[in-house]
Amino acid sequence: MIEDKDRYAAIIQLIVVAETTSWNRFYNFLMFASVLIVAWAAIYSQSTPPKGATFIMASISVFGFISGFAWGGLGWRGRAMQKIFVDEGKKLEERTPGPAEGQPPHVNPCAIAAEKRDSMKFSKFSSFYLLIGVPILCGLLFLLLLVPLFR
Repeated sequence: MIEDKDRYAAIIQLIVVAETTSWNRFYNFLMFASVLIVAWAAIYSQSTPPKGATFIMASISVFGFISGFAWGGLGWRGRAMQKIFVDEGKKLEERTPGPAEGQPPHVNPCAIAAEKRDSMKFSKFSSFYLLIGVPILCGLLFLLLLVPLFR
């Protein structure tokens, strides 16, 4: 039978993996979007654009737009999973018996993290919204890149 201490160790590992995955995915998106924007700008800035430049630039824009929303969805999923894991860790901490008399109180990292997360003054600027909003805003930027192509 699995004991609570083993469940807790697994939950902590899941929290770390979820956090790392979310930020790595975000970094990968920023690099990917940067490459697309530089490619689009390189074609746009040429004095004599190559044949099919409008099609290529429109394709880059559409691909960037779709990717922004896809990565935003992945950001939402990653942060939701991280929240679930922290909340499950907090539940395990609540089930843990208190310290013996005369011993210092237990430190409950999941409870502390959940309390900080829920009481943040600027919670709308937290990583939950950042990892969703930035890819979506970049996707909208790619949509704006279509404007100079068809005027």
